[in-house]
Formats: sequence, structure tokens, C-alpha cells
Amino acid sequence: MPRAGERILLGVRPEKISLTPADDAHTVGDGRNRLTGRISDSSFIGVSTQYLVAGPAGTTLSVYEQNIERDPRLVPGAEVVLHWNPAHGFGLRADRSPAAGAGPDEPPAGGPGSERPAAGARPGPSPEDGTPAGPSRAGGTGTGPSPATAAGPGQGAP
Repeated sequence: MPRAGERILLGVRPEKISLTPADDAHTVGDGRNRLTGRISDSSFIGVSTQYLVAGPAGTTLSVYEQNIERDPRLVPGAEVVLHWNPAHGFGLRADRSPAAGAGPDEPPAGGPGSERPAAGARPGPSPEDGTPAGPSRAGGTGTGPSPATAAGPGQGAP
């Protein structure tokens, strides 16, 4: 368990993140975690669209949204707010490999910090078949988690 003031890696599954055009940022509910970014690519993949978003500090974040009511403003180049329910995030110690716990068949990256994540960092079901998946990180495949700072007692997440 991270201690107050200790750095952590914040993860969230790509399908748990919503996108809102920056012009509509005021419509994002209070209490939701949020980041700003710019859509760098979008791919229609049947029932959903995958967005790659250039985020803070040079990160690329992956977002999957169902194609229920596609907003025509969500195109490459658009400034957006990425937001999610804080309960959908999970933390890993920053001294561990971002790939730790990525899957049962994958060997640890090796070296210090390559152990599996703590029991509290449990992934949700895979959207494709309902089986457990390895922990996703903000950014999904190939992007890794975003650093954050652990909150002290009663302070909430940053």
C-alpha cells in the first residue's frame, strides 16, 4: 500500500474513459477524474471507436467508446477532456514495472520492481469475452500508466 506522498502509477481501463470536447468541459460531472488532451487518431472498429489521445507529458492514452451517439467533433486534432469515475482507477507502486501483472503468460520484466501488483490492483473483466484481463493502464497497449501521487488519509486522489 503506498504511503502518503509516495508516487504511484495510476491505471484505468480504456473502455472506462469518456471523451468530451474541450468546449463542453463544463458538462463533465463533479467528482470525476479528468485530463485534457488532443485526439491524434481515431479508428472505427465496429461497435466502438478507438481514440488515441496525446496527453500530458508526452503520453498517449487509448480510449474505447461505444458507437451509440458519436459526436462528430471527436476527430483527430480536437481538444478533449478525458474523464472517468474515480472508482475505475487503480494504483500500482511507482517502483514496479508498468508491465507487472500484465498477463499470466508474460514473464516479469526482470530486475527490481518487476513483481506482480498488490492484491488491490485487480483488473475488471475483458470486454470481449468476460474473462479476467491483465491490468490496463491509462493509455492501454504500449503507453504505460501515468504517474500520480498517493493521497494522505482523507485527502482523496489527485
